Amino acid sequence: MGRAERGRGPRGLALLAAQPLGCATGELAGGEVLCHDLACVEVVGQGSEQLGLAVETDGETTWAAGEGLLVAVDGDGGELGRWATSPGPPRLRLVPSGLLVDAEVDGVLGEDGLLRGLAAEAVLVDGGEVAERVDQCPDGSWVGVSDPDARVRCAAGALLWTECGPELCEVLRDGVVLGSSSRSGDLAWSGELACWGTPEASRDPAPGGWRCEDGSEGAGAEGDHLGVSLSDIHVAGVFDKWAVPARARVMSRLTGWTGVVDEAAWGSPLSVAEAGELLVVGVPESGGPDMSAGRVLLVRP
Repeated sequence: MGRAERGRGPRGLALLAAQPLGCATGELAGGEVLCHDLACVEVVGQGSEQLGLAVETDGETTWAAGEGLLVAVDGDGGELGRWATSPGPPRLRLVPSGLLVDAEVDGVLGEDGLLRGLAAEAVLVDGGEVAERVDQCPDGSWVGVSDPDARVRCAAGALLWTECGPELCEVLRDGVVLGSSSRSGDLAWSGELACWGTPEASRDPAPGGWRCEDGSEGAGAEGDHLGVSLSDIHVAGVFDKWAVPARARVMSRLTGWTGVVDEAAWGSPLSVAEAGELLVVGVPESGGPDMSAGRVLLVRP
């Protein structure tokens, strides 16, 4: 077994840099165990922050949202800043104006470090009246959806969003239905390709998975509920305590590589973001004595 070196980061964030262990844990778990089989930097929250509810990165700076807060760290896990945000399920996304902090439409974090409200009203694509979730298009315009459980993603000349019923959501590109997902399913653009998660939240256990408009698709193992978070090429699921060993998994749509989180609270959803060679995984309910502190893993698969 390899040795993990622990230290204390700025503002009390705990950091961990692990070396590959070289043992059989990855084979048993159905993938490489992050921070054990694969080296990582681990940023640990404090108290009940639930750090890792949402993550975003540009490859140099990583942002992690918790319950009512936003934290920025560098590639070594050192804290660069923190901000108070609205309570509620957050979503983070880099947009032309800066970092969109979408927790009941908080606003945009600019390069000057100030969190500002949105200057313009979003055009709602679902026919609603009040924007609950928003995105900024490459031309600077804003679009939104009126259902807080729905998603919206804007790309150059194309719109991707969901319209949800009690359990299922229709996935639409420019008004054309591409398929369906559950209310917890995420959306992502992979270049010009529209993709969406199919976590099957209403059925437990379920493998979950993803689909893309070119017909490509994939599924996890029973209990993975893959699809609660999507980045450019990676898909994340939830922690399944009934799996042997217990785990949550992150998979690459392109290569089949699988990363495993081996410690979290039962049913805790992962969040995922990536830029260049850096993959960021948020674990908001991390298990153990500080279950609600959360943690964020910076890994390079």
